[in-house]
Amino acid sequence: MESSPEFEELLDLLDLQPDGPLGFRGGSPKGRTRALFGGQLVAQALIAAGRTTPAERVPHSLHAYFLRPGDPTKPLDFAVEAIRDGRNYHHRQVVVTQQGREIFRQLAGFTVDQPGASYQALADTPDAATDAVDPASLTDYIGWTMAGTDNPDHPWPSETTAIEVTFEQAPPAERGAVVTGQLRMWMRLRGSVPGADPLLHGALLAWMSDKTLADLAILCHGYRWLDHGVSSVSLDHSMWFHEPARADGWLRFDQEVDRTAGGRGLVRGRFVTPDGRQVAAAAQEAVVGLPD
Repeated sequence: MESSPEFEELLDLLDLQPDGPLGFRGGSPKGRTRALFGGQLVAQALIAAGRTTPAERVPHSLHAYFLRPGDPTKPLDFAVEAIRDGRNYHHRQVVVTQQGREIFRQLAGFTVDQPGASYQALADTPDAATDAVDPASLTDYIGWTMAGTDNPDHPWPSETTAIEVTFEQAPPAERGAVVTGQLRMWMRLRGSVPGADPLLHGALLAWMSDKTLADLAILCHGYRWLDHGVSSVSLDHSMWFHEPARADGWLRFDQEVDRTAGGRGLVRGRFVTPDGRQVAAAAQEAVVGLPD
């Protein structure tokens, strides 16, 4: 696949610049006017943490909090703290600031890729293998969202992105439709990643994992996140990497809302390869603001 300019920019954004022994500096997509995309911070912080561990270490989990909105016009400073270096596991904390104000904090764990017992609940389902599906022929997520919103003039559809998202068995698109249960979305980057660095591919998976999760906490109430009077802001984000996996090429992202209450919603998802292997999982809590 020929890489898109947005994909090339994404790779550049993950190539953080060293700023001291345990510090890094990074930027944001050019032309972005809204607050920083949460997946960007998660991915860049994982890169910063991973660069302070031995090369043979691969990410196995991360837990992050979004503390303040980020400004895409200002540089990002990543301060890494080495929490622990064990025989099998390394832990890092990353604090992200802009002009001295902390906006994000993440704890990440790294381990040595090694063989071990393997089991996944997904393997018990008859449709675990999905290699017969052509994701490119499925319903486009942006088009589906716009077909069901009362705010078709929202600027979001015109924003360029490095990620393509489609629906498998897309739910009804009409306005006001309540969407519940598991949603199967397919995602791929608009380009091929050079090399097989597990840190880079893990960071790209982290970037992708924040693309749609919070949307589901709105959909289950019959709204789209860009509707008039609706708001959706990520509070925290967790991710687990079961095994090193390439982030380019199609991956299925199964997602489902666990609960909404108290103005918040909890959504979880899992990345599955076309041959049915679950390679990563994610969970996110977000503020859910609905019209009065």
